[in-house]
Amino acid sequence: MVSTIALSLTPLMNDSLTWENCHEMDEIANSHLLRAVLISQTICSVIAVPLLILLFRWLLTKSLMHFNTKFILIFNIICALIHLLSRIHQHVSKLCDIFLPRTDGCQIIHDAKYCFFVRLPYNCALWACYTTTIMIALERCIATIFLRKYYGNQTVGPLLVAAQLLITSALLLFVYFPTSFSGVIVYYCLAMSSVQPMYTVIPLCLTMLIQTTALLVFVKLKVVNKEIRLKLRNAGDLCGRYQVEETLRSLNTLSPFFYSSYAFIFTYLALMCITMTVNHNFSSSLFLSLIEGTNWMPQLCLFLPLLLWQQNRNVTKKVRVPSFF
Repeated sequence: MVSTIALSLTPLMNDSLTWENCHEMDEIANSHLLRAVLISQTICSVIAVPLLILLFRWLLTKSLMHFNTKFILIFNIICALIHLLSRIHQHVSKLCDIFLPRTDGCQIIHDAKYCFFVRLPYNCALWACYTTTIMIALERCIATIFLRKYYGNQTVGPLLVAAQLLITSALLLFVYFPTSFSGVIVYYCLAMSSVQPMYTVIPLCLTMLIQTTALLVFVKLKVVNKEIRLKLRNAGDLCGRYQVEETLRSLNTLSPFFYSSYAFIFTYLALMCITMTVNHNFSSSLFLSLIEGTNWMPQLCLFLPLLLWQQNRNVTKKVRVPSFF
C-alpha cells in the first residue's frame, strides 16, 4: 500500500532509519516496472533535447510569426528543455542508485531537502509548460481585438509570460504546501503528497480547466479571424488585412501545438488525478511507476517539433510563401 510517499514521506519521531524503511526502499529499487519506466523516459528525454534545440533555432529565424507569439513559444521551449535536462539528471541518478551495489536500501534514501531542491526545477518548468497554450490563445485574442495597432507591439508577450510565471507559482505553492523537511523519510523524490492528495488533485484539475479553455479559445479565434478576413477582403485596410493573415497563419501553424498539447497533457493530468485519488490501492513501486510513466512530456517534446515543422511547410505552401526551415 502507498502509505509512505509524501515527497514520498513517512512521518517519524526522529530521523533514524529502521529495518522496515530499508526493506521498503529495496522493494522500490528492485521493481522491474519502475526500472523500465525510468529507462524509457530517460531515452525519450535524451532524444527530445536536440529536437527542441533545433526548434528553438527555427523559431528565432521565423519572420512570419509575430514577436509576442514567438516570445511565448521560446519561453515554453526553454522550460521544456529545463524540465527534460532535470528529468535526465534525476532518472540517471536514481538508476545509478538502483543498479549500483549496496548493502541495504537505506543507502539510497535521500534527504528531504535534497529531494525538494533537486525536483524544484523539474516541476517549475513542467507546470510552466502546462500554461503555455492559454497564454498564446490570450496573445492572439489581444492581436485580434487590437487588429490595426498590434503589428509593432512587443510588450504583450513578456507581460503574458510574467503572468504565466505567477500562475505557475500559485499552482506549485498549493502542491508544495504539505511538504515537510523534518521527521520524514524520502523513498522517492516527488512534489506531490499521496497522504494529502487533494493538494495535488485540485491544481491538476485547475490546469485541466486552463488547457480546455485554451483549446476552446483557439478554435473560436480561427472562426472569428476568418470572418474578419472576409469583411476586409474588399476593403483598403492593408494593415488590418496583414494582421488577420498573420493571426490565421500563426493559428494554422500552431494547430499541432494546441491539439497535441491538449491530448498529451490533459490525458496525463486526468490519469494523475485518478492515480492520486486511489493511490491507497497501489504498492509504492506501482504508484511511482504510474506517476513517472504517465508523465508524457518527453513524448510530447519528441513529436511536437516534427509536427510543427510539417505543419509550417503545409501552411507556407498554401499561402505561397517559402518555408523558413
